[in-house]
Amino acid sequence: MLSISQKMNRFLSSFDYPSDKERRFLLNSEMTKMMESGHNCYSCVGHCCTFAYNSMQVTPLEALDCLLFLHEENRVDQALVERLEETVKSYRLDYEILIGGSRSMRRQYTCPFFEAGPKGCTISKHSKPYGCLAFNPLERNVSIEGKCTSQISLLEKHDHEMSRYDDLNERIKESLKLSWNKKNLPVALLDLIKKFQ
Repeated sequence: MLSISQKMNRFLSSFDYPSDKERRFLLNSEMTKMMESGHNCYSCVGHCCTFAYNSMQVTPLEALDCLLFLHEENRVDQALVERLEETVKSYRLDYEILIGGSRSMRRQYTCPFFEAGPKGCTISKHSKPYGCLAFNPLERNVSIEGKCTSQISLLEKHDHEMSRYDDLNERIKESLKLSWNKKNLPVALLDLIKKFQ
């Protein structure tokens, strides 16, 4: 019987696209430049990963990248499923409030992969959501909440570079029979774990 990791790798190998590291190269390069200039998160307690600021949503491909990383780290187990389910329950992430037609309001939540303190994210920079990588400090050695922002122009540049793969998320969505284009990370991961069990 194939493991979840083998099923995911077999599934992903059917698509022609750059690796998770390649798709994050621009975002990680910019983050590295900022860190070298003293604009880093090392003195921060991680406000952006908590319910105070976090409403991160991911595409099917971003969720697959994250799940594959977790599986390769032997972190996909019942404890992970329970932690994801608790996050969903605590922040009511499975309850959608529609705004403007079919768009739903983004809910804020504390990321289940956040551990308080510097470098609090437990997901590799090569597998984490694009939006997380583009959320960076405005000032050097920041530790005060509200002193970071999403670098929209960087995300737009990244999206432009990846535009030749625009159909990939739709193909993944169709292949896995997913009902969403973007979801919050806990719900997306739970959905994918069920698909690959």
